[in-house]
Order: sequence, then C-alpha cells, then structure tokens
Amino acid sequence: MLKSKREKNSEIDRKDRISMIERHTAGESYRKIAEELDVSKSAAHKIVTSWQEDHKIDPAPRSGAPRKLSLSDERYLKITSMRDPYATLHDITSSLDLDVSERTVGDSLQRQNL
Repeated sequence: MLKSKREKNSEIDRKDRISMIERHTAGESYRKIAEELDVSKSAAHKIVTSWQEDHKIDPAPRSGAPRKLSLSDERYLKITSMRDPYATLHDITSSLDLDVSERTVGDSLQRQNL
C-alpha cells in the first residue's frame, strides 16, 4: 500500500489543479490522475468539471466569522494571564474593554496554551 504524502483534508495546491486539468485534456483518466497526484478520483473530477463549466482553478474562499480579538488583544491577554496566573476569566474579560464573552477569552488563552 502506498503511503500518502498529502495530509488528509488538505487543500490541493494550484500547481496540482492545473496539472489535473492539463492531464485530463490530454486524455488521461481520472483514476490515473488521482493515483499520480495522490488525490481522490472524485476530487480530480470536481476540479476538472469546475474548470470545464466555470473556468475556475482556485477554490472558493472559505466562509467563517471574523475574529473578535485582534493580535494585539491576544498579546494583551497573554501578558495579563502571565502576570496574574490566578486571575479568573471574568477578571480578564472585564479588563479588556471589549464586547467579548468569557468563552472567547478562554478559547484564546487555550489556543495560546495558557
């Protein structure tokens, strides 16, 4: 069994997308393209079909809510929690002067391994 070099659920880069389109135009099967570029057959098919129908190579931008805390806010959180490691989330959140929940502050601290 071949060891996969592509991470699971990773984005297929532009170079590989173009290669898929060129190979399919040259007559290669989706199965052969998928095996050689280490993607699923359905992914190769979707990329080529997207090119044929809409002339799109790059994937659509991902949706998602914008971040509530800026990088400087997160740095401030880190410094605050390191200065007073026994401060509660409520204390830290009220010192922020922003309209964010304690959960947002807690999630940010957790991402920073604090």
